Formats: sequence, C-alpha cells, structure tokens
Amino acid sequence: MTNAWGFAVRSLRIPLRVGVRQASFHRAESASIVVAVARDAVGVGEGCPRPYQTGEDIDSGVAWLNAIAPAALAAASDLAGLREFVWERRVELDQHPAAWCALELALLDALAREAGCSVERLLDLPETTTRFVYTLVLSDGPLEVTWAQLKRGFAADIRCYKVKLGADAQRNRERLDLLWRLAPGPIRVRLDANNLWGKDSKAAIRELGALAPLFYAVEEPLAPRCPTELARVARQVDTAIILDESLCTLADLALYGDRGVEWIANLKVSRCGGLLRAIELARAVQALSWPVVVGGQVGETSLLTRAGMVLARAVGDSLAGIEGGAGELLLARDPVRPVLQFGAGGVVDLARSGCSRRGFGLDAAWASTVCMEDDDGLVEQARSAM
Repeated sequence: MTNAWGFAVRSLRIPLRVGVRQASFHRAESASIVVAVARDAVGVGEGCPRPYQTGEDIDSGVAWLNAIAPAALAAASDLAGLREFVWERRVELDQHPAAWCALELALLDALAREAGCSVERLLDLPETTTRFVYTLVLSDGPLEVTWAQLKRGFAADIRCYKVKLGADAQRNRERLDLLWRLAPGPIRVRLDANNLWGKDSKAAIRELGALAPLFYAVEEPLAPRCPTELARVARQVDTAIILDESLCTLADLALYGDRGVEWIANLKVSRCGGLLRAIELARAVQALSWPVVVGGQVGETSLLTRAGMVLARAVGDSLAGIEGGAGELLLARDPVRPVLQFGAGGVVDLARSGCSRRGFGLDAAWASTVCMEDDDGLVEQARSAM
C-alpha cells in the first residue's frame, strides 16, 4: 500500500433550476467545497459552508483545508488514525465543520474503497435499510411558485413536507392553506423559520399560533441557541422544536436538557463536521430519546446525499425524516453518477440506484472534467500530489 495521500480541493458552484428563498437568504446557485484524496484508491467528499450556520465561507474553508491537509493526511493512514485526529483537533474542527466534512468524507470514501467495502461496513454500521423516504422542501415565495412545487410533489405521491417561512405572515398562511386544501391524501408538515424572529419570542408565538394546527413542529424560529425562549415558544404554541444550527456540537446539546418540551434534532453531515462527529452527536441525541431528522443542504450534490444515508442508517429507529435527494430536480447538473434523486413517494432506493458497494459507491471520475474552474481535474491533481 502507498503511504502518502495525494490531495486537491476546489470550490464548486452549480446553477439551480429554481431559486430557493427563505427567511435569511435567496440562493440561485449551489456553493460547495469538494476534496479529492488519492492513495491506492481515490475518494471524493463535499462540504457546504454556510456563514449563517457555522460562520464559514468557501474561500476561508479552502484556505484552511490547504493549511491543515498535511497534518490530517499524515494522521489518517487508517480509520483509527482519522478518528484520533478528529478527537485531538475537535476544538479547531468546531470552527471549520463544513470544510472538514469535505476532507473527512473523501478519506472515508478512499479508505473504504481500499478495504473493498462500503463506508457503512468500514464504520461497522448496518446496511439493511435501502429505501429512504425524503421530505419535499417548499421554499418561501409567491403562491404560484408553491403551487408549481406542490403539483410535482402531489404527482409523485410525496407525503412529507417542510415549508420555509418568510416575513410575510399572510403569505405563510396562504401557502399552508394551499398545501392542506389540495393534498390528495394524508400528509405530515413541519415548518422551517430559519431564525426568522431573532430573539423576539412574543412575535414567534403570535405568528406561529396563527398557523396552528397546520404543522407538528417548527425548526429554528428564533436566533440560534436560545433554549429558554425556544422552550417558551414550544409550550405556548404546543409544538415540537427542531434544532438545526442551534445544535452543532455536544456542547450545544447540553444547553437543552429536560425543559418539558419535545426537541427534535436536525443533524446535517456538513454542518456537524463530517460523519464521525455527526454519528457521535446522533448517539448522544438518541440517549435522550429525541427523534432525529437527517438534514440536507440546499444545492448539495449526491455526495452529501449519500453521506446522509449513512447517518440515517446509524440513526435507525430514531429517524423522523430525511432531507436532500433533490439531485437534478434542483441542480442544473449533478456532477456525480449515479444521481441520487427521489422519485415516486419521495423514495430513493439505494439498492436500485446503481451505486457500487465500495466507498460511497459513487463515480468520482466526474471531478476530472465537470464543473471545475479550469482544465486541471481535481482527481488528477490529487493523484499527481502523491
């Protein structure tokens, strides 16, 4: 076995077929960091820096990865070395979770391929679940946009919906009414407020109360990490609270404790800082008997969608929903093959997807020619750095 890793990192931006609007931003293209590592096998990983979630952006993430890569690659000769590095550098990784996610996923992909097994087998996780039922996320926007999204969702017999809220309270109500009035069968609906009401819990209680009982849970109605005020919203509105950017680390988890309300964890592989940290946080959440939503990032490729499936398998019976899987329904082109994109019923059947059973099972050859900033392919660059 070759000892030295080759390494390359790039930014990746892909136009979206439909712009995504929510309380904190409007996005017209994806924004990811992709990493390739090469030794006896090639691995590719992705992370999605989001300033409003973790304080990261693409430029700072790429710069940090170039700085930390020599030490990380020297340590990660095997899985045990990678785990030890993640533990020893946990404070630093807290500051760069999405960037680290890209490198860690690439290493896990390559290590599993070298071992001739899946990432799940490498991490001693179950592989029995092959069908993943995804939630359709409805972005904030005019009713005609919502209706166009709903027509596709209803035609595909999707039953799980997440509605992004905006500042227009009347439009929020109209969009929810439209969903419930036209749904052809039973549905489950949760809301995502994306920190819409800041620290104003009274406004959150007033506006969410006006939308009840059209949802069973609301995600991040207030500024991140406001446990007392979040609990007040939960009790007054009689709803579960989904924690997203309020729950990035084990230290965050300690803020919530037993406050007499129902908490749901939304765990995103990128935001948590890779699979190893996401699984660790999931285990701690499960010990509190919280449900878990495996979240997705707007504009993620099938690389992160596949990593989310690993986390969903780790979560097992605690899984309350899974996001992502939009593939080329959202991206102008998903540069990964096969494209992991939900179809009828919101389902992605991994066993029928065309993924191999090595690493994440995705084709990394795309990185040599597609969506890169120049002709020097990512994988070729990683190999030449060996």
